[in-house]
Amino acid sequence: MKTKLILPALVLAVSISTQPQARAFKPLSSPAALPDYVVLNVTTSDYVSLKARIKNQGVITATPCYMAITIKTSAGKIKVFSPKVNGLAPGQETDISVNTGMDLIEAEYEALVDRSNSVKESDETNNTLQGKFGGKP
Repeated sequence: MKTKLILPALVLAVSISTQPQARAFKPLSSPAALPDYVVLNVTTSDYVSLKARIKNQGVITATPCYMAITIKTSAGKIKVFSPKVNGLAPGQETDISVNTGMDLIEAEYEALVDRSNSVKESDETNNTLQGKFGGKP
């Protein structure tokens, strides 16, 4: 009788180990198969307008979205701009220009691409860049 108990357990163990592993297949919606918008830098050359450099560092084309660029001047004035970002192919970069009409000397900025979180991305935590413009040379 002991032999009958061991044999079914051994057969069961063999049949389980020969099953295909579902983990070997990568789903199409994995984070690596998505776009990924990032703000590379924000610059000014005339201390009135600014240029934000945006990149899709993901592996598929990103759909269009809007930014939120918040400016806080040294005088304490705060203004938010919402320029549109056209869809970008993988690895593509673009410049978004905004004429703020404000004095950007010593102004702080926060640039957020995909402000409404409408684009499903591989990394949703890297969409913001903050900084401060310097004074005129």
